[in-house]
Amino acid sequence: MKTKGRIAGFLCMLLTVLYAGYLVYYFYGAMQEDAVAGTLATALVTPHMVCVMIAAVFSIIGFFAKARWAFLVTSILLFVAGVIFLAYIMMVVIQAILALIAYARMKPGPANS
Repeated sequence: MKTKGRIAGFLCMLLTVLYAGYLVYYFYGAMQEDAVAGTLATALVTPHMVCVMIAAVFSIIGFFAKARWAFLVTSILLFVAGVIFLAYIMMVVIQAILALIAYARMKPGPANS
């Protein structure tokens, strides 16, 4: 992987994992404060949370295994998460673009097929 692709992959992984942790922390706290409203809010955001958490796993795989395909999957999942819950689209678009940059900068090879 080229240096710029490696940096973009690392930033994508870092931001995605931090955002997934933030979502869990924030909505767990919302459920603790107000059971009815917190549960309703969590139910509405759950598909977005699931996509972001799966994208975080794939970004970790992509970075540490240097798997080009994993960054493509990460980008697709983050764009889907943004479309699922449009109110939070700005929270995932940067990571999705970074994942695409990492995907584009990685060399296709036998390990990346």
